Amino acid sequence: MLQTKEATLAQSTQARTWRAAAVVAFALVIALIGMCATTVQAWAADVTVALTAIDATNNNKVVVNQKVVVDEQATVADVLAKAGFMEGTQEESAASPDSVYFTSYNAPYFLGKGYDADAGTWWVSGSDNDDAPYAYLTDTVAADCHYQYIYGGTTDPTTYRLQFKYTSDYPDPLSFKMDEEAKMKMDTLGTNLVKRFSMGRSDGIINSNTCYAAFALAALDKSYNVDTSDLGSKLESDQLSGSLSAGRLAKYILAFAAGGDDATNAKINGKRVDLVTQLKDMLAESNETISLYDLVWILPVCQNYSKIMDADVAADLIDQLYTYFDADECLFDGGYGFDLQTSAQAVLALAPYADTNDKAAEMVIDTMLELVVSQNADGGFSYSPDSGVSDLDTTAAVIAAAAAVGLEPDSDILLSNNGSDPAAFMLSKANDSLTGFVGEYDEAMGSATALMGMAAYQKAVSTQDVVNVLDFTNVPVVETFPDVVNSNVWYFSSVYRAAEKGLVKGYGTGNFGPADTLTRAQAAVILWRFFDPEAEAAYVQADAKNETGMADVADAAYYTGAANWAVKNGVIKGEDDGNGGRAFNPNGTITREQLCTIMGNAAEALCGATIEGGESTLANMPDASSVSTWATAKVAWSLGSGVINGADVDGTKYVQPQKAVTRAEMAAILMNAIDNDIITNE
Repeated sequence: MLQTKEATLAQSTQARTWRAAAVVAFALVIALIGMCATTVQAWAADVTVALTAIDATNNNKVVVNQKVVVDEQATVADVLAKAGFMEGTQEESAASPDSVYFTSYNAPYFLGKGYDADAGTWWVSGSDNDDAPYAYLTDTVAADCHYQYIYGGTTDPTTYRLQFKYTSDYPDPLSFKMDEEAKMKMDTLGTNLVKRFSMGRSDGIINSNTCYAAFALAALDKSYNVDTSDLGSKLESDQLSGSLSAGRLAKYILAFAAGGDDATNAKINGKRVDLVTQLKDMLAESNETISLYDLVWILPVCQNYSKIMDADVAADLIDQLYTYFDADECLFDGGYGFDLQTSAQAVLALAPYADTNDKAAEMVIDTMLELVVSQNADGGFSYSPDSGVSDLDTTAAVIAAAAAVGLEPDSDILLSNNGSDPAAFMLSKANDSLTGFVGEYDEAMGSATALMGMAAYQKAVSTQDVVNVLDFTNVPVVETFPDVVNSNVWYFSSVYRAAEKGLVKGYGTGNFGPADTLTRAQAAVILWRFFDPEAEAAYVQADAKNETGMADVADAAYYTGAANWAVKNGVIKGEDDGNGGRAFNPNGTITREQLCTIMGNAAEALCGATIEGGESTLANMPDASSVSTWATAKVAWSLGSGVINGADVDGTKYVQPQKAVTRAEMAAILMNAIDNDIITNE
């Protein structure tokens, strides 16, 4: 195991020199842990017991079933603590003094269930040890004993005692592994959460509590799905109420950035506001010490807006973070005790500076080491270092921190001693419909935070690269189209993805006009932007002259340069003008079969594609015979290569060759061609 962890660290940290130091540090710590475990086993006599816990209020669900190894002097309470049960208290039943029940039992598997006289539910204990049949917390454990805890139903332990026999065949509920079934569930959960927090969906309007979902969507290259439309009013409301701290303003800035909105020119209730400069001024004018909980959000703003929040500002913030760092505990304390979640957030904030700032490197390496060795048996991480009870938010934050320092979240480094995976632990907290999570105080916030961790996990595993979910420097700035706000519509992602690439743009009103018909001139401009972006960007409309040889192309029109390019490269060959010549017909609508022909021309002339195939797909279309003879080969090729998929009408696919193409359809067809590598501009 040690060699595997060492090799994994070496591979994931070779990109930066400070990570090379982390490799050695991690390997030494892991080796020491293994040595200590071996030494303890040699010095102390251990006993093995079985522990089972059942929820009688939930169809007798077995929630803990495992072997537990403890020191021979350990008590029953020690056994329970190793399984994650904390701070139990016990009383004897007034009706039966020998019957033990628990007035409170802080167990993560039961979400805080305790004694409830009104409901008649409590914890009942039992064991198969005749000398200690009721398993008091203070009892010394008996080797090979089976301890059983039942929640609910009766004060008489004999009713349930030892009703369930321990068997090693029953899976350990504390072991959460990312097997093939878990991967499939995780994919479904991730897909559902992405939909849930996307524009137009149930929780699609991002606020300061669900901004983690915005960070996740940006990490998954879906920033166009982030709806920041309500952030301005929320921010202004916080400002008016006096609750807008520097850290809260920083979260708003990061949420805007995640959605592709320039926070230096953010829309706040109809006004344009430079939020980044506002944050910088707030920091300069304040005489108060910045809290740890604010600093972990402010520093990432420096990374994303380094021209305004310059190196001196970042260095000062790092120095301030250092004052909250305990070099002995290797964790951060913001005045309320050490906590792993904020410490993980600090790693996330500091990671981009670790290769240029010694203090940042020290804090990142030491804290990440401490986080790794603080992992619980179930693969998760606790908010409090000593609680032993894993929680969703902290686990998500640690996964994100690991991805930010180059540790692959699915590597052995982040597997617990029983092989549990942190992402699989998060999956265990999902509801049955895989649309959110159970037991969260704020379910939407918990689900948003979990999605952030899942996005970091998925992106780091798929790219095998460093992933910082708070780095939005490569997120393209895209205006939101007021008439494209429902992510349920089929063209939503195509329109915004094409807009991100600068291929399609809105009207002067800000609208996109998805249902508007596309003109031949517009089609030429869009393809010119893709194939020759430099020429399109340098285009001077006033100087443009018609070089197509077609009389209906105007000089100095918005499309003149595109028409020249399209005709020169054989992308658009024109229509019969009725006089033996060719016409460009710039303002004419373009039909689906015409667009298929143009796409085929472009692929053939500019990408070396061979136009063939798709005949059988076309033949299966009910309206195949209505395709014009001159367009048949390229319509068939378009269907076969995935450029078009056919128009769905009541569950049946049609070509609809003479139907005018809409602007939304152009975006979708263009992205189909790009995604399937049919066209390329490289």
